[in-house]
Amino acid sequence: MWLVRRRVADRHLFRRRGSDALYAIDPDGVGVEQLTDGAGEEMYPAWSPDGRRLAFTAGRANPDIYLMDADGGNVERLTSHPGSDVAPAWSPDGSRIAFTTYRDGNTEIYTMSAEGEDVRNISLSPTYEGDPAWARPGRFRPVPRLGVVATAWGRLRRAGLR
Repeated sequence: MWLVRRRVADRHLFRRRGSDALYAIDPDGVGVEQLTDGAGEEMYPAWSPDGRRLAFTAGRANPDIYLMDADGGNVERLTSHPGSDVAPAWSPDGSRIAFTTYRDGNTEIYTMSAEGEDVRNISLSPTYEGDPAWARPGRFRPVPRLGVVATAWGRLRRAGLR
């Protein structure tokens, strides 16, 4: 039995019941491929806009954001903080990744470059803000030049993003 977590372009990402690894499958149900080793609970997979990389959360010692090539190679840890870093979301141009974190005593949204650098708190709120999603140009609402990130409660914030 499979649990579908995210769908992007022509491949579905999922975790098998009883497994901590991430898998990909073609839309026609063939071509199942294990992408990660399942060394820790791996979740929240997100394809890069160009489909060449995959960001995901792995709870090896502490939940952090990892990046790897679409074929499962070149796994790289992007965050390393005592607070949990989860739910990566790519910017439409692929230059930044937004994520939910518990670094400042409450749940907030941060962004970082796709290389794991230039980490910024963009929510600066004493209340819960998480599950980031980027608005795309021409879809639902336009994206200002600086970028827009949506919180779990639907409130939009403008952030100084490239």
